[in-house]
Amino acid sequence: MTSAVVKRSMRERILGADVNATEGSYAAFADMADAYVASTLEAISQIDAATLGADPDPTLVARMADIRARLDGLDELIVTLRELQARAAAQTRPR
Repeated sequence: MTSAVVKRSMRERILGADVNATEGSYAAFADMADAYVASTLEAISQIDAATLGADPDPTLVARMADIRARLDGLDELIVTLRELQARAAAQTRPR
Protein backbone atom coordinates (compact mmCIF):
# COMPACT_ATOMS: atom_id res chain seq x y z
CA MET A 1 0.00 0.00 0.00
CA THR A 2 1.43 3.40 -0.95
CA SER A 3 1.80 6.32 1.42
CA ALA A 4 -0.84 8.26 -0.52
CA VAL A 5 -3.34 5.42 -0.13
CA VAL A 6 -2.69 5.20 3.60
CA LYS A 7 -3.07 8.97 4.04
CA ARG A 8 -6.25 9.06 1.95
CA SER A 9 -7.70 6.15 3.94
CA MET A 10 -6.88 7.82 7.26
CA ARG A 11 -8.32 11.15 6.07
CA GLU A 12 -11.52 9.39 4.95
CA ARG A 13 -11.85 7.57 8.27
CA ILE A 14 -11.35 10.75 10.26
CA LEU A 15 -13.54 13.01 8.16
CA GLY A 16 -16.15 10.33 7.56
CA ALA A 17 -16.49 9.64 11.27
CA ASP A 18 -19.83 9.73 12.96
CA VAL A 19 -20.97 13.23 13.91
CA ASN A 20 -21.02 12.02 17.52
CA ALA A 21 -17.24 11.73 17.52
CA THR A 22 -15.81 13.62 20.44
CA GLU A 23 -14.49 17.12 20.17
CA GLY A 24 -11.28 15.91 21.80
CA SER A 25 -10.57 13.42 19.01
CA TYR A 26 -10.66 16.15 16.39
CA ALA A 27 -8.51 18.38 18.58
CA ALA A 28 -5.96 15.60 19.13
CA PHE A 29 -5.63 14.84 15.41
CA ALA A 30 -5.38 18.55 14.56
CA ASP A 31 -2.76 19.10 17.26
CA MET A 32 -0.69 16.16 15.99
CA ALA A 33 -0.87 17.47 12.42
CA ASP A 34 0.01 20.99 13.59
CA ALA A 35 3.07 19.66 15.43
CA TYR A 36 4.15 17.61 12.41
CA VAL A 37 3.82 20.60 10.07
CA ALA A 38 5.77 22.84 12.45
CA SER A 39 8.61 20.37 12.95
CA THR A 40 8.82 19.64 9.23
CA LEU A 41 8.92 23.34 8.34
CA GLU A 42 11.67 23.82 10.91
CA ALA A 43 13.68 20.99 9.35
CA ILE A 44 13.19 22.47 5.89
CA SER A 45 14.38 25.86 7.14
CA GLN A 46 17.49 24.27 8.63
CA ILE A 47 18.24 22.48 5.36
CA ASP A 48 17.69 25.71 3.40
CA ALA A 49 20.04 27.58 5.75
CA ALA A 50 22.69 24.86 5.56
CA THR A 51 22.63 24.81 1.76
CA LEU A 52 22.44 28.59 1.26
CA GLY A 53 24.88 29.67 -1.42
CA ALA A 54 25.54 26.13 -2.62
CA ASP A 55 24.59 24.92 -6.06
CA PRO A 56 21.07 23.56 -5.70
CA ASP A 57 20.77 19.81 -6.01
CA PRO A 58 17.83 19.19 -8.39
CA THR A 59 16.82 16.08 -6.48
CA LEU A 60 16.76 17.96 -3.18
CA VAL A 61 14.85 20.87 -4.72
CA ALA A 62 12.23 18.49 -6.13
CA ARG A 63 11.93 16.64 -2.80
CA MET A 64 11.48 19.89 -0.87
CA ALA A 65 8.76 21.00 -3.30
CA ASP A 66 6.99 17.68 -2.79
CA ILE A 67 7.21 18.02 0.99
CA ARG A 68 5.86 21.58 0.89
CA ALA A 69 2.93 20.41 -1.28
CA ARG A 70 2.13 17.67 1.22
CA LEU A 71 2.24 20.20 4.06
CA ASP A 72 -0.32 22.31 2.19
CA GLY A 73 -2.60 19.28 2.14
CA LEU A 74 -2.12 18.87 5.88
CA ASP A 75 -3.05 22.51 6.42
CA GLU A 76 -6.39 21.83 4.69
CA LEU A 77 -6.92 18.78 6.89
CA ILE A 78 -6.13 20.79 10.03
CA VAL A 79 -8.70 23.43 9.08
CA THR A 80 -11.31 20.74 8.49
CA LEU A 81 -10.51 19.07 11.82
CA ARG A 82 -10.83 22.40 13.66
CA GLU A 83 -14.21 22.97 11.98
CA LEU A 84 -15.37 19.50 13.02
CA GLN A 85 -14.07 20.15 16.53
CA ALA A 86 -16.10 23.36 16.74
CA ARG A 87 -19.21 21.60 15.39
CA ALA A 88 -18.83 18.76 17.91
CA ALA A 89 -18.38 21.29 20.72
CA ALA A 90 -21.52 23.15 19.66
CA GLN A 91 -23.52 19.93 19.64
CA THR A 92 -22.42 18.95 23.14
CA ARG A 93 -23.11 22.33 24.77
CA PRO A 94 -26.25 22.48 26.88
CA ARG A 95 -29.01 24.58 25.37
